[in-house]
Amino acid sequence: MANSIVVRVRRDVRGPVGGVIVLWSVVSTWSLFVLVAHREWNSAAAHTAVWSTVLLGVILGVQRRTAMAWIAPAVAWSLSWLPLAIACMFRFGFWRGLLAGAVVAVGGWIVVSTAQVAVLFTVSTVIRVALRPFRRRDEVVIIDPDHHRG
Repeated sequence: MANSIVVRVRRDVRGPVGGVIVLWSVVSTWSLFVLVAHREWNSAAAHTAVWSTVLLGVILGVQRRTAMAWIAPAVAWSLSWLPLAIACMFRFGFWRGLLAGAVVAVGGWIVVSTAQVAVLFTVSTVIRVALRPFRRRDEVVIIDPDHHRG
């Protein structure tokens, strides 16, 4: 009695998103730098940070890379902790800025990254579910030729 093996291969992801995440990290860092360095609220920087995060979530959803929502904030914070420490020095002076920069680098990372993960995961999941009926099926089926009747 011969056994047949059928293997189904699907490609779910659609392209790299590393460059987009680095670009988003730079925009996010700039926005947070402006918010921390200035004494007054800067709504343009806040809107830039929020809408760039929503746009990244849309890109992750379209590219089917929802799991990158967990990685993107870590990449952003690895690029932004030093500029945020410098922004604290601009705002509070050198010595107080060093201490405030350490607090912002640790505490701010927890708060901001949690919010970024929530927004990225929610937006990318909604986009991915909304586009599910329109996605192509890239499947490869391997059928044993000795046992194929067709």
